Amino acid sequence: MKAAIFGQYYKGEAIIYINILLNELAKYNFEVYVEHDYYKLIAPEISSENAYKTFKSF
Repeated sequence: MKAAIFGQYYKGEAIIYINILLNELAKYNFEVYVEHDYYKLIAPEISSENAYKTFKSF
């Protein structure tokens, strides 16, 4: 199965809940696509290509 997360949800505390969601989806063999601007918010020092090996980004 596939899931995608887009930029309109990257506000305030939503980032915390997105991380929880990503971790839960990873347990159930979901292929998760995350818009790479998300990585700039959670880990600005890490390039989007290397941010999370578990997840793919656009």
